[in-house]
Amino acid sequence: MTGLTGRSGALDTRLWHSLVGVILAGPAIIAIGISFSPLVEIVAVSGFTVAVALFGWYVLLRIAPTRPRRQAVLLGASAVALPASMALALGYGVATFSGIPLGLDIATMVTLHGSLNAFGFALCGLVGWRLAAP
Repeated sequence: MTGLTGRSGALDTRLWHSLVGVILAGPAIIAIGISFSPLVEIVAVSGFTVAVALFGWYVLLRIAPTRPRRQAVLLGASAVALPASMALALGYGVATFSGIPLGLDIATMVTLHGSLNAFGFALCGLVGWRLAAP
């Protein structure tokens, strides 16, 4: 999705390159944190959440309005789903790290986070870009 978004317009900016770097490296750093250090996990999830929120904002405000209506709706839904799913992951990670319960057990978090990523972000985004690939 990041690659298709990058191909859609003039995104050769320092911010765009930084976002792409965080989006590409973020999941690996998060996995390292999950495996070895809750602090690394929290920092990585926080940075990744900010990056995908900025990515979603960019798609929602700059890319989707330039596309035909059906494609814009699908790309907009995708752009909103990813930061929402990452906010759940961040909330769960903070709760686990701090010991403050948020009422979100791992099974619920995985179901919500996974469903938002798979159907909201990936499916809507891929179908949206399939309608008119850049």
